[in-house]
Amino acid sequence: MSRSFPVSALRLPLRAIPDRVHAAMLARVFNHLLRGQNIGARLPALDGKTIRLAITDAACRIDFTIRAGRLLPAGNRDPDVVIRGRVEDFWQLATRAEDPDTLFFQRRLGIEGDTATGLHVKNLLDALDYDLEAHVRAVLGERLAGPLLGLLRRLPVPGRRNSSSESISK
Repeated sequence: MSRSFPVSALRLPLRAIPDRVHAAMLARVFNHLLRGQNIGARLPALDGKTIRLAITDAACRIDFTIRAGRLLPAGNRDPDVVIRGRVEDFWQLATRAEDPDTLFFQRRLGIEGDTATGLHVKNLLDALDYDLEAHVRAVLGERLAGPLLGLLRRLPVPGRRNSSSESISK
């Protein structure tokens, strides 16, 4: 039996830890995960824009600015765009458990502020298709990534037919 992550447990640390710490952590994680991803080529259109994630049920506001294709904590700038929602809805967005359009059309996530910037952010979220192999290659380089990815492909994954392991056993 698989247990789902109790997303509501995130509310307490979101309330207890200062927003500027969340912004710094989010920026570091996002910038790391961005390596090797196509979405990075689309971020220059948002250069200098400040985006706020307002997590309503945790009374949390995470502000960051996009500069030179990277996220940076925003400091005291007013946001150009605010994306508002509950912890569960942001979790579903982050884990791709729910389509971004669905979250916005059902008004579980709201977006307000500069219309052009908001539309660009929403389109980025819609187009997000994370490429783990590209990320591993960008972080480790081909020399290390190639063998590691080859090994990972051979690992059995529940629900996936693993032709590599069949050829190894022959």
